[in-house]
Amino acid sequence: MEKSLINPTELAHMNVEQVAMKQALSKSITSVNPINYRRLAYFLIEIRRAAYKEAHIRRTLKSVLDEFDVEYHTYYNWREKWYLLLPRAIRILIK
Repeated sequence: MEKSLINPTELAHMNVEQVAMKQALSKSITSVNPINYRRLAYFLIEIRRAAYKEAHIRRTLKSVLDEFDVEYHTYYNWREKWYLLLPRAIRILIK
């Protein structure tokens, strides 16, 4: 994966995180949720797969994993751990 300018999708995720952090830190009792970046990457992969499927755009699992620079063995390891945490609507689409 090449290193280049931040793309619109990455920027959107960064903006959402920034707003959430500001809200969390503005409370009288601050609490910032920890982020497991591997789990987050898995969720983003599955959300993207579901979006492609819902839009009737054919993509292989390999092509989606390449978008995230993730190998098959890593993906299947993550899927084993976190698949059941996905929203039901996403799970139905990616079956």
